[in-house]
Amino acid sequence: MEPDRSCPQEISHGGQIQTEAGTGRIIPLNGTAIAALDAHAAWYLRRFGECKPEWFAFAFGTPLPKDPTRPITSFKTAWTKVRKNAGVNVGGTTTVTRW
Repeated sequence: MEPDRSCPQEISHGGQIQTEAGTGRIIPLNGTAIAALDAHAAWYLRRFGECKPEWFAFAFGTPLPKDPTRPITSFKTAWTKVRKNAGVNVGGTTTVTRW
């Protein structure tokens, strides 16, 4: 999965999401977010050998993703690990932290 470099500061969600208003919405991303997505794409290729558009970006499986055709069931464990590794304590909440 090679990243699309034609628009390096934003990414378009081209598919149907929960509401009609959100379909095709442009989501702005900074360089840090793009680098994180690039790293995730490289890991995904190493893990599954390929990337298919119909597969989920965050694949099902514990402790490591095993089935890219199924989505993860919760972000709680991943979010907790990310916060711990970053040294951020937000009282155990899994909601998005606003700065």
